[in-house]
Amino acid sequence: MKDLLSKYFIRIFGSLLIICCFGAPVFSQKLGDKVVRETIPDFLKTPAENYVKEVPIVIVSYLPLDDNQELDRDVTGAKLSLESMKTKLMRMNIQSKFMLEEGTKYKGYENPDAVPFAGYRVVDYLIVYDDFKEGMEVPWNKGWYRPDYFDVMETIDGKYYVEELGVKEVWLWGWHHGTIEPAETNMASPLTADISNSERTDDLPIYNSTYMLYNYNMNRTANQAVHNHGHQIEAAMMHANEATNGNQNLFLNAYVGWDGKGDDKRPPLGRVGDTHHPPNTTKDYDYLNPTLIESDIMDWNPDGSGEKKMVNCFTWGNLPYQWPDGLSTESKIEAHWYIFWMQNMPGYNNELTYKGEKMNNWWEYKIDWDYANGNNIGLFGSPKTSRVN
Repeated sequence: MKDLLSKYFIRIFGSLLIICCFGAPVFSQKLGDKVVRETIPDFLKTPAENYVKEVPIVIVSYLPLDDNQELDRDVTGAKLSLESMKTKLMRMNIQSKFMLEEGTKYKGYENPDAVPFAGYRVVDYLIVYDDFKEGMEVPWNKGWYRPDYFDVMETIDGKYYVEELGVKEVWLWGWHHGTIEPAETNMASPLTADISNSERTDDLPIYNSTYMLYNYNMNRTANQAVHNHGHQIEAAMMHANEATNGNQNLFLNAYVGWDGKGDDKRPPLGRVGDTHHPPNTTKDYDYLNPTLIESDIMDWNPDGSGEKKMVNCFTWGNLPYQWPDGLSTESKIEAHWYIFWMQNMPGYNNELTYKGEKMNNWWEYKIDWDYANGNNIGLFGSPKTSRVN
């Protein structure tokens, strides 16, 4: 308790200077009374080597305390002590950052010279020793509520992070317990509507640039955190395809491999797959399936002319990704599926074509929404002079 009060004293009566390789920003924003700033490990505050575009993020963990100044298990559903949970959260943040950066290396599993398009940099790491306020009721789950994201952003002075420090992502650690059900991804944008896999309501404050809020579950693993990012990739690509081409065929059908429409719509087999489905299964979350099937995931072309190879869970599970400290997530095969899937997405320096035009770097829509949409770059070809509404 004494250490906790000391941290509060430092935050309230002094400006904490955080030193990183990019300089020493002075945090002048007004934080909530129960907010404590944590030390950021070097790995989190340093973007991946040779990155192309930086993604500034702020990490926020809500850790409500009980009368004994321990993590409140009734509120959070957690089984760990406060210190054990803080240690777990730190490890999951490191693992998530690694997976996301590694995933932006186009064909990185076979090209040692591939560079990460995204370099994540944690500009601040906050712990809020408080419960969530209930926000909007989940439309399909009566009696369950999203956290009040307006209150979250006010508590951390989100406007300061987005408008002054250029933050593009907020990683919010909470729980799925009691009456709280987190939104996996959420967007606030002055340029477009909320293009995420949430219910797309006005439940976040809008600032002068777009930011994403990823609401993670502390009681799960880094795999589920990156899983959220996979769904945001899908939402962003479907929007980009529809907005610039009038349909989602390039992404959903030619790339992912979904077949049919409506009630006859069938999950992908033999193409690239999606967050829920590797290319050798039609079952959700079937990442450990050893069934071999032909797929062009490693040589994808829109017209299906790429070389097909037999793939299964060991195709991605046995890849020698260099995890920080050698510590992968609890289910390495699942984690490797997310990285492998992302690395096969048309990325930086890809040489693919579609309808006689160059395939663009799709990562722009994931990590720089305002640039991609402001310039109407589309998934292929030259920037569009107008959008399909």
